[in-house]
Amino acid sequence: MSIPKGYTSYFGRFDNPEKFRLVPQDGVRVRIDPEGLNYPHCWDMNYAPSTGKLYYSPCDESGRGLHTRLVEYDWDSDTAKIAFRVEELTLPRERHMPHSKLHESITELPNGHIVASTHSTDRGKFQPEWMPFAHVDHVWDGFPGSYILDYDPVTGQTVNLGCPAPRESIYGMTYDAKYNALYMIGFMKGHVYRLSLDDHTVKDLGKAAEVFCYRLHAGPDGHIYGMTKSGYLWRANVDTQELEDLNWRMPPERYKYVLNTWYRYMIKGKNISDHEFVFTAGNSGHFYVFDCNTLTVRDCGRNMPIDFESDFQITPYGRSEFGLDKDNVLWYNCAPSRYDFPTDEFYKTPHQHLLCRWDFTRGKEPEVVGIIGTQEQSMQLCSCLSLDPEHDRLYMIGRLVPVEGYGIDTQVEGYSTDGRSEQRQGLFMIDLKKLRAQLDAGEKGPIWKRAMTVRPMTEDEIKASKEKAKNYNAYAGEEVAGANPVTAFPISKVSPIRLWRSVPHTDICDSKVQALTWIDNETIQGICGEKNKYVFTIKRREYAEYASREVMENDPDFWVYESVLKHNLEVTENADGTMRVKLPWSFNWICTELKPYDEITVGEEKKLLASAMPQPCDVDPELKLPTVAGRQYLATATASVKFAGDRTMVGTRDGLVGIIKDGEVFSLGNAAPQGPVRCLTTNADGTVIWGTAGDEEDMGTIFTYDDKRGLVQRGVISYNSHGWMDGPTAAHILTSITLSPDGQFVAVGNADRLGCVHVFKL
Repeated sequence: MSIPKGYTSYFGRFDNPEKFRLVPQDGVRVRIDPEGLNYPHCWDMNYAPSTGKLYYSPCDESGRGLHTRLVEYDWDSDTAKIAFRVEELTLPRERHMPHSKLHESITELPNGHIVASTHSTDRGKFQPEWMPFAHVDHVWDGFPGSYILDYDPVTGQTVNLGCPAPRESIYGMTYDAKYNALYMIGFMKGHVYRLSLDDHTVKDLGKAAEVFCYRLHAGPDGHIYGMTKSGYLWRANVDTQELEDLNWRMPPERYKYVLNTWYRYMIKGKNISDHEFVFTAGNSGHFYVFDCNTLTVRDCGRNMPIDFESDFQITPYGRSEFGLDKDNVLWYNCAPSRYDFPTDEFYKTPHQHLLCRWDFTRGKEPEVVGIIGTQEQSMQLCSCLSLDPEHDRLYMIGRLVPVEGYGIDTQVEGYSTDGRSEQRQGLFMIDLKKLRAQLDAGEKGPIWKRAMTVRPMTEDEIKASKEKAKNYNAYAGEEVAGANPVTAFPISKVSPIRLWRSVPHTDICDSKVQALTWIDNETIQGICGEKNKYVFTIKRREYAEYASREVMENDPDFWVYESVLKHNLEVTENADGTMRVKLPWSFNWICTELKPYDEITVGEEKKLLASAMPQPCDVDPELKLPTVAGRQYLATATASVKFAGDRTMVGTRDGLVGIIKDGEVFSLGNAAPQGPVRCLTTNADGTVIWGTAGDEEDMGTIFTYDDKRGLVQRGVISYNSHGWMDGPTAAHILTSITLSPDGQFVAVGNADRLGCVHVFKL
């Protein structure tokens, strides 16, 4: 659809040539593939403050299984060299997933060394696709874990410091200057790890985020800050070496689809004083400042003078990263975020990145400097941005495309159709001193010679656009291993309840679920806690009610529902002017009550414990249970349940299950890659068994058994695909599982630091 009434756009209807101006060109330097590797991507780049040299990590995610390199670029000599080749330092096996990149971890240490962590987002040589979750337990075909590499620019030598978290892929890392340590966060499980550079010990601080979070920022107070992917701010206290919830969430914004459903976490932070840092999320329209003294956040205001890219489509701007110059001025690229489909004006439009600056500490307004490009090259993707304030240089790296022969007739949603081979990874660099001088003198960049016109869609394209708008969520499949799904249920069946937002934020660990039971088909009760113990109640709701249309349209929760359902949102206006909104399934269940456990009566406790799962294990200790050869000592019962045919299923500490009948045990094998089996339950007639299993270091598995299909490993709880909920959800230590009386729903609780209950539609 075209943009809503009352909103503004930058390019309008592409009829104002003044909007087609490039950034002023005097300080621009472009280098295509300066290291000569022909790797198409890069997701880690940083400058070294002591030398001014730039370090980045070209990578390939196309399935070739290539390992990354660290590249050193010297502005003064305008040369690039390969600092190290990862495969020479990590001794990778042919079947393993490759160390395809360094990711948001390149950091200069006080001794001048450059440290970084390897990461993988490409498939193993013998895998059909990238499968990190499916192979997290596979010793031969999985990823062995990330390695921390230490490069000395003086000697040219690199040392492998080891693998701090086996099987996990490190997604982000930063340096703790106070205690000479590295803090890092895992890609798959969201745990934070601390590696001491003094004694090389590693500590797991627990689960800080759901999944896929990378940005760790060393604040001016020395503590390490981050955000969950759902937008909740936290920090690692370097003094106590513990995680602390800061009780603030990045606000949703209307029409910000990515922010509201997928990427609400911090993309970068920059210190602006001895107690403050500025930060934002990639698709947020605002920058924020955190005050380390008061632990409060203030909104700096809108970071763009307009709302959308053009008048033709709801296309808000987002950014990859940002920089801060010596005068505390923000510099950032803004790229149109296209996650909607036209429904009234069917055109294809040019797709350009804008360079912006904002002197926000002095109360000035943000301004657009110009289109990022030259008359020869167009930047179509900026994956990393780094600003060196000491030398006044701005670096961007990403996809560069030749302008010549790149008119609108060869363009599809901003990308070339006949010139993909011409797209190259490259550096787009700006001498800010020169650029600033031009801007201060009132000089503008040249008008781009490239065609900047729109093209009508064909009839087939219009039909496809309408179909996608009508069935939007059908186009948001599983992000990782789409052809080989690893999750226990499709994302369309998931309704997560974040108990860790219901308990006091100072004691997040008290959200760990101990047991669950159904009161009726629309009510769940459970027990959670670690230091303090609670009884919680979860209820189903299908609709949200509003006093008026105005109240509804100004409600941030409504903006999220609108983002999830888009054109399928069902809104009813009642005769009295009140509004009713049918909720997305993922918001159908909420925690309505949290009561300290010692406040319930003896009768309430007795009733709760009589039905709450898991029930106490009831197995003859003399029975010989299934074993893994050589691990017979783990053949002890951890869970049991009676089911149809006067039988009992038993699970062991090693993840094996068996059926007990007439004093004999029939082994069914592994319910999960590792144990223990944590909970077993049945449906109402006892014909289907549901269970959970998994080591605390694992990702947790849901499994079922019935006499027709046998033992089935259904998968894990880890969801990140956009468009279904207000941020991802995940659970790994699956302590409890139970079915509703009517057999329509299954609820699963977990005992990770971020305790949740997930309700699934069967």
